[in-house]
Amino acid sequence: MPFLPLLRYEFEFFSEPDPTVNRITLIILAAIILLVIVLAQLNSRKTAKGAKTGYSKWRFSRSARKLGFSSFYIKILDRLIKKYNIPNPDNLLLNNPILDSILKREITEIENESIPETEKDLRKHHLFLIKQVIEANRPRLARTTSSKYIKQGESVKILIPSQNKVYSTDVLENSSQYLILRAPRNEKGNIVYIPPGTRINISFTKYENNLFSGNTVVRDFKKDGQSKIYVAHIEKMQQVLQRRHKRAEIYAPCYYYPVSIVSTTSRKRQAVVDANKRFSGTIINISAGGCGIKTLNPLKVGMLVKINFKTDTGDNVTAYGKIRSITFQKGQGNVMHIMFTSMTKHHLNEIREIIYDMRPLS
Repeated sequence: MPFLPLLRYEFEFFSEPDPTVNRITLIILAAIILLVIVLAQLNSRKTAKGAKTGYSKWRFSRSARKLGFSSFYIKILDRLIKKYNIPNPDNLLLNNPILDSILKREITEIENESIPETEKDLRKHHLFLIKQVIEANRPRLARTTSSKYIKQGESVKILIPSQNKVYSTDVLENSSQYLILRAPRNEKGNIVYIPPGTRINISFTKYENNLFSGNTVVRDFKKDGQSKIYVAHIEKMQQVLQRRHKRAEIYAPCYYYPVSIVSTTSRKRQAVVDANKRFSGTIINISAGGCGIKTLNPLKVGMLVKINFKTDTGDNVTAYGKIRSITFQKGQGNVMHIMFTSMTKHHLNEIREIIYDMRPLS
């Protein structure tokens, strides 16, 4: 019986190599290797740069969120960090001069851009909010002070616990034995008599926007041409809170008008300015939240007012507010303390530029 071969057919397991295919394969492999090398170098540079500056976006974002910043404002801060190549970005959240310098440069750049004024106002508004939040969250030291360091002419508030009344006044003299205050006046302009022995609380602002408070007692009340309150010194006045808005001392003549709220035919309430009753005064301090107006014609506490004034650069500012309290100073002009209730972003930015000294660079 003839032998039958096991393999009746020949199979070609390997074909002859194609030079074109081999070249393409080598080119692809070389491109992949080159891409890996480039990516590795870029990552190495990025890591080295991060190590050099100490900037961690994740860590910075976490710290910013603790201050209350949303993702929107964190992106603005991150953009500024990269744009101005800040060496220690985490320090921005500590309200140091670097923050002020960068914000001022950015405000100047915005002012010089050819964009609508509304867009400029909105972008500046975001920058000032960043400044305000960082300043409000700066580390607070456990501070104390003595009433002996209150300067003549400084504004103070007197709380009489037994009457649950608060009055605004100022310091006439600060001697080694007593703090001598101008006797406050009530809503009718009459002098408020505070008899000796009355326990009172005194509060005043120090270190720009920190409020200090302390309890003391009235030692004497004299009327020698000017009514004066002599109170015992407070050796340790505690910091009780920090103002929400930084305040600046200015001198700006202004006009103010009473505002009434009336009901319209559609049952809506509308603010109406009484343009026929214009009063003059001088703004002596201002913040993003309100101002103090010195005037001989104070309106009543609780009234709404419209205020017009010019900044030192000649820009007109209009604001609406509510009279919260009045410091009565007979013959010297009374001070109305006003809380702002409404104004445009543009005018609010004008005020912030004064407060934070962030006028665009020329």
